[in-house]
Amino acid sequence: MSINSNSIKFQVFSIKFLSLIPILFLLSTVSIAQPKDNDPFSRIGLGTLLSQEANTSAAMGGLGAVYHDKFYLNMVNPASVAFLKLTSFEVGGYATYSKLQGQTTNTEAWGGNISNISLGFPIQNPLNKLTERKVSPVTWGMGLALQPYSQVAYDITYQLTAPDTINVFNEGTGGTYKVAWNNAWKYKNFSVGIGLGYMFGKINNVRVESFENYPLGYDNRLEDAMSIGGVVWNAGLMYEHIFKQTDEEKKNNKPKQRLTIGIYGNSGSTINSETSATYMRVSLFSGNDTLVTTSDVEGEIQLPAEFGAGLMYVKDNRYRFGINYQSAAWSNYKNDARPDIFENAFKFSVGGEVTPDYRAFNNYFKKISYRFGLFYGKDPRNVNGQLNSVGGTIGFGLPLKVQRGVPSFLNLMLELGKLGGDENLLSQNYGRVSLSFTLNDNSWFYRRKFE
Repeated sequence: MSINSNSIKFQVFSIKFLSLIPILFLLSTVSIAQPKDNDPFSRIGLGTLLSQEANTSAAMGGLGAVYHDKFYLNMVNPASVAFLKLTSFEVGGYATYSKLQGQTTNTEAWGGNISNISLGFPIQNPLNKLTERKVSPVTWGMGLALQPYSQVAYDITYQLTAPDTINVFNEGTGGTYKVAWNNAWKYKNFSVGIGLGYMFGKINNVRVESFENYPLGYDNRLEDAMSIGGVVWNAGLMYEHIFKQTDEEKKNNKPKQRLTIGIYGNSGSTINSETSATYMRVSLFSGNDTLVTTSDVEGEIQLPAEFGAGLMYVKDNRYRFGINYQSAAWSNYKNDARPDIFENAFKFSVGGEVTPDYRAFNNYFKKISYRFGLFYGKDPRNVNGQLNSVGGTIGFGLPLKVQRGVPSFLNLMLELGKLGGDENLLSQNYGRVSLSFTLNDNSWFYRRKFE
């Protein structure tokens, strides 16, 4: 009996690789928990909602309802994971520059964070099907991910002048995160998926009122914290129509043309909250005088029902174009601890991807996937009018050195956008650069034979 040396090397690599995953999860949780931006809009509700799109679909404006690929994982629509042909691991992050424009002042801020860590794989390795000559009409795919859901990060100072001059300082930190577990089953060209997740996090707010006319008096200080935790869910469907090829096209190995329809959604979820608050007076002479305190007050948060649908046309390994619509019934949002009024939100996206020649040997630029997209939508928050969101994206999928014939990728994306309502009020212009690594392998769950 002999053991292939490449098999031993791969097993060692797999053990090292797997050992990094919990470390990366821990680092991402610690990193995300720290305040990064100065975003006054994040003071409302659970904070600024963050995109759940992977770098690839986000670079096309956001096509998560319909996007699927054998090399890339998409966690927005659970049905997409059944189309994976390889084990795909992705880790990504972003950096954001934003400019806040108000009636009298402008503020600039930089921020950044890890955007997601995900792992997806087909339960049955395609190599096993070839070696064992087994053809199953059903394929099963699975995906795991840790993603930030919302972020609270603001630092605001303003002044009240009646009846006394009061300097008011507001600061917020924290956010919410989601661990997602998607499963999908594909029969012929039809896929159905279900996603379960756990949402958790903590949001801290501080408000200090300083009386300018009484410098030796006292300040009012209010601190409150809210922790959340609960199960969320999602479900999705995908259908792929493969256009029939002529005998001549088959003979010349012409790329197949496909049309995919995807939908996903949920009926909303109820998660638990626990709040604590302290109201005190801070004096230079008498120290801190706690007036009111509450702790561990339990409540519930009703998250909105969501729906998404998309349509995508694909010519294998050449190009793809799609449209995407998603909505959320945020008017039904309820929070026992912090009542807020929201509007129903939506986002409409259009985009695509072009790969000139993925087999080019002498021209690397032809092997790059070029992505682009546009989006427009309504944010659920209302600041003297519902906030509008509009922007555009460009991206690049850069193939990395191939090992064992399996490609991996470095994905880059630039997003330029604007969030705001009435032009006379506060608006935010931003630019965001995202980077992610997609590492693929075809040897997971592969049953090796010994001689």
